[in-house]
Amino acid sequence: MISDGHTPTHSLYELMILGLVKENRAEDIQKTIRDMEELCGMNPLEISSVLVKGECFDLAARQLKVAITNGYELQNDTLLSILGAYSSSGRHSEACELLEFLKEHASGSRLLINEALIVLHCKVNNIIAALEEYFAGACVHGWSFGSSTMYESLLHCCVANERYAEASQVFSDLRLSGCEASESVCKSMVGVYCKLGFPETAHQVVTQAETKGFHFACSTTFTDIIEAYGKLKLWQKAESVVGNLRQNGRTPDLKTWNTLMTAYAECGCYERARAIFNTVMRDGPSPSVESINTLLHALCVDGRLEELYVVVEELQDMGFKISKSSILLMLDAFARAGNIFEVKKICNSMKAAGYLPTIRLYRMMIELLCKGKRVRDAEVMVSEMEEAGFKVELAIWNSMLKMYTAIEDYKKTVRVYHRIKETGLEPDETTYNTLIIMYCRDRRPEEGYLLMQQMRNIGLEPKLDTYKSLISAFGKQKCLEQAEQLFEELLSKGYKLDRSFYHTMMKISRDSGSDSKAERLLQMMKSAGIEPTLATMHLLMVSYSSSGKPKTTKNLLKKFISLIHLIICYPVDF
Repeated sequence: MISDGHTPTHSLYELMILGLVKENRAEDIQKTIRDMEELCGMNPLEISSVLVKGECFDLAARQLKVAITNGYELQNDTLLSILGAYSSSGRHSEACELLEFLKEHASGSRLLINEALIVLHCKVNNIIAALEEYFAGACVHGWSFGSSTMYESLLHCCVANERYAEASQVFSDLRLSGCEASESVCKSMVGVYCKLGFPETAHQVVTQAETKGFHFACSTTFTDIIEAYGKLKLWQKAESVVGNLRQNGRTPDLKTWNTLMTAYAECGCYERARAIFNTVMRDGPSPSVESINTLLHALCVDGRLEELYVVVEELQDMGFKISKSSILLMLDAFARAGNIFEVKKICNSMKAAGYLPTIRLYRMMIELLCKGKRVRDAEVMVSEMEEAGFKVELAIWNSMLKMYTAIEDYKKTVRVYHRIKETGLEPDETTYNTLIIMYCRDRRPEEGYLLMQQMRNIGLEPKLDTYKSLISAFGKQKCLEQAEQLFEELLSKGYKLDRSFYHTMMKISRDSGSDSKAERLLQMMKSAGIEPTLATMHLLMVSYSSSGKPKTTKNLLKKFISLIHLIICYPVDF
């Protein structure tokens, strides 16, 4: 054909390439490409298009790069075909490499390249790269807009990676661009707005989407909205969502009823939750364990713990078996209220019913016993826990540390610390703070200070109360330099100190007989916006009296009397 002077058409070359690719004849493909270039005078962009249609995508990409390097304009169809082939075969790195090359050399097709890069990053779930490309590219974000495919891909990727704020921004851009949001996008955005705490906006998205003919399942979308309203304690609006569903002929399922009950429970509306429970009992389906727990939770939130047993008996009379989760809920409520008697009673009932204690139950019990300073009971519980094969958590040891420190049993406090180290646990901020306070109370601030240095070395910062304990302990031990050093250190770090810090330092100054330091502290207090109180005046008067400055003491006494008069006339809580 060529010998007779006929030039093959593009379609003929496409068929030839397609056949050669199927037979895997790489050398003949290369010869055909040379023929297209030398005999037919086809440019690299045309050759790339032929190779794409002949499904020879790697060589098509190579020719496309040559074409762009030589100044040819990018053909969208050719690029999208190559990218589609790479994507379908999972060759995302090659696709990305091609796009990065085009991004650098094909300036006239910036919008297409940016969009393609964003979609590609989303397909491989590289949300960071996708967002960087989106927000960096002015051509797809800001004053110009992208395609619905790009917006939808990025939005779904944001949701999958829990980047809800960014998803909200992309959705706003999508609507501003004039693109139509799909049903899947609208459903995703309902969940996004609910998680962001904007149930009204989520409800608005549903209303607008339904006018376009989109359908939302009652058991998913609407329960998210009801739950979000409940968390904001907007039970009236949660109630209206269910009311609208019923008016529109939709029968709420058990999940929807349970979610509404939860919204009532979060607000302590037991009677309303009970009314829903009764409705479910009457109309079906039968209430679940979640329904029962929500009912009990409503009583707990409302502070009506004494009614828990009454409701439990009613439920049992109805034929419901009280589950372990329900018992744990009651136990947790009494534990929060500090009712050790009821907690122990429920715990014993659980054991009698064959429910073995969990690590959570042990933690709850021991923390409560420690707060109540029930030393023997707490120790027995820890032993029981270890005998049951549970490893004592750091949180439990910390509770024991606080209890022993509170009752001033410092030997056992140190013993617990050794147990923590022996069991391979790493002390945390609570551990160190408790031990430092223990050393301060035991009049051993030097050891507390060393422990504070260890704490800092591992990146933990002591609490202000810990600093205060150290400063006070050093003052009592007449270690004035160390106390002042810690105080100055806090000021240099920019901590906002309360009145008690200044009073502690003034007491130390008074005990050292330095009224000048007391005066300086008074000025520092005023500079920090802290007004002197009766206690402040008293400290200064004692300091001046001990330093033999009667004239100053006399002037201060006048201020002291004036302050008392002010308090009598205008009672203020100092």
